[in-house]
Amino acid sequence: MKTSPDAQEINKSITAPGQIAGSLKSAIDKSPALIACQALTDVVVVEITVEDLASLRKQFPDFSEFMYKTVEREYTRLEESLIDLLSKNATERYLILRKNIKNIDQLIPQFQIASHLGITPIQLSRIRKKLLRE
Repeated sequence: MKTSPDAQEINKSITAPGQIAGSLKSAIDKSPALIACQALTDVVVVEITVEDLASLRKQFPDFSEFMYKTVEREYTRLEESLIDLLSKNATERYLILRKNIKNIDQLIPQFQIASHLGITPIQLSRIRKKLLRE
């Protein structure tokens, strides 16, 4: 999570079970992450250094393949999110989010969902109300 110049939180992504949260850029260039991760539900956190991760990849070829597939999947997810942000309206993005995380409205606060969609909580409330009428 990052803040905008007016100190509003910016929600870069919402991850579902089985997905990874973190900064790939930070891991690659071994620099402090520019984003923070915030758990909004109960989660299992696994922390590992880049060096230990590289060691595991060398020791276990299957683990290296798993990491490669994980990075592929996460990159694809990120690209799809970017395309959705640039080409779809807020209602369409909200419906995609609800499809990807079935009970998202019960899991996390509405202002977090709105932040992720790039809209205000009031706009999200209007979208939800409109969808209920349809």
